[in-house]
Amino acid sequence: MTAFNLPQIGDAIGRHSAVFTFGPSSDAEVAISSATGAQAIININEPGVMIHDMKIQIVTAFDGDTSLELTIGDTDVDGFMTDTLFGWGSSGAVYANLASTLAYALGRVYTTSDVINLSITGGATAGLAKVFIDYETGVDSDAGPSA
Repeated sequence: MTAFNLPQIGDAIGRHSAVFTFGPSSDAEVAISSATGAQAIININEPGVMIHDMKIQIVTAFDGDTSLELTIGDTDVDGFMTDTLFGWGSSGAVYANLASTLAYALGRVYTTSDVINLSITGGATAGLAKVFIDYETGVDSDAGPSA
């Protein structure tokens, strides 16, 4: 799969949860390359989708260049997850975007189709992460934070 799609096929209007994996690993549902730059991991396929929360679990530690940095966001490249919130080099724990300094700490309403990217600096050659998303469909675009 090139990117995870939201909403999922068959989602009714309301609140949902989804889980997928990404990484340069062959086990990843969303494969990323070892190249640097922005790589799509989530496609927002319709307006009125609100991402309430996003958590990351590192299943297998990421490895790569010593300057490796990974962030998750859209036009705000680290709106959901900054590199400094957790260590990509360790595995097991679940890391939440609870920091109030994040642009989307309270969620984000997408008023149009959009893409959420993993931005890579320094290239990742190995690793696998699991993403937990709490989202809602059919949201009035005037009603949510960070719209």
